Parts: sequence; structure tokens; C-alpha cells
Amino acid sequence: MTEIDSLAIRNKPWITQHKTTAPTILGAIYIFQVEAYNINGQTWSESAGFVFGSVPSTPSDAPVSDLTVSSSSQLRITYLGVTQNGGSPIISYSLELDDGNGGNFEALYGDQVNTMTLSFTYKSNVLKSHTYRARYRALNSVGWSSYSPIGYLIAASVPNAPPAPQFVSATSSTIKVIVPRTLENGGSVVSSYSLFIDDGLGGNFSPVIGYD
Repeated sequence: MTEIDSLAIRNKPWITQHKTTAPTILGAIYIFQVEAYNINGQTWSESAGFVFGSVPSTPSDAPVSDLTVSSSSQLRITYLGVTQNGGSPIISYSLELDDGNGGNFEALYGDQVNTMTLSFTYKSNVLKSHTYRARYRALNSVGWSSYSPIGYLIAASVPNAPPAPQFVSATSSTIKVIVPRTLENGGSVVSSYSLFIDDGLGGNFSPVIGYD
């Protein structure tokens, strides 16, 4: 034990916080005791242990949607583990999500029961085409990190296939077709269309040059 009391603070009971530079092992638990003095002698407090470390670093990346699983009826949310643990091992991650309408964040898991999972499939009353906000944080024996950046996840599926192109006319050098639009965008605005043409022999499709 290293005594951190000194003549400079003795007999000044209003000084109740003290710092010591003795700890050197990051992540170690250091035990402290307090000795109280009066004219009749001294007595010791019970001991208490504290981890020499800090909370984990703030996650640098926002949660994202796994588009191979997410759809207009469910969200597969994934995120990265924290590498800077503050000197104490990570013991839990907690993922939070809003209601898809800009409401308050609510923890999906990890805040009451520790878990190290880095993904979650959310299926509870998912609102098609709504944008959900997600964030997460990490826990070690010292406490919780700050929250990650917010990720924005759209409850949407791939668009339905559009109808087949419709022939209009042809000349010796051109073919004119109508390019139909899909009737169901899956919950997210269709940002572009591509038109393809084969080699005239029933195969080897390639993009039509100049189609916007």
C-alpha cells in the first residue's frame, strides 16, 4: 500500500478527493484504504478496489444495414467492435434504435444483460420505407463509452422487376423501345434504371451506351 495522505492535507477534512501517481499497470485493480486519526489514535476503513483504466474509446463507425438480409419488413443491423478498451476488456455492447419516426432511442439488447454480439435482426413492427436511426456503445469494468455516430437505416427491399421493354419501331440502324418503370420500389425511391441489349444471338447482354 502507498499512503497518499500528507501533512499538507491532514486535519483538513473538507479535502475529500486525492490523486496518486502510484498505479502503473493499466487494467489492474488497485486497492485503497483510508486511515483516520484523532488524539486517541487511528482506525482503518474497509478496503475498496478500483480499476486503473478508462471507459472504452468512442466507436468511430455508425451501425449499418446488412442489405443481404434487410428488407421492408426487417432490419439486419451490424457494427464493428471497439479496439481501444481503456485498459479493461470489453464485456458488453449495447445497440439502440428509434421508432422509425424520429422518436427516442431504446436499447435492443446489451444494457441489462451483457453480450458481445455485433449484429441484430430487428423485426418488431418495422415500418416500410421509414428511416430508422441506430447507435451503439461499449462497456468495460470502468463504465460505458460514448455513443457511436448515428446510422440511418431504411426499411426497404429491392424494387420489383419492371415490365419487359416494349418495341416501338426499327430502322436499318436503330431500334426504338419504351423502357417501363417498376410498379413497386420496395420502399425506397428508385434512383436509376439501366437498359441492356444482347448480341442479337440470344446472349451476352451489355449496357446500352448513352442510355440515361
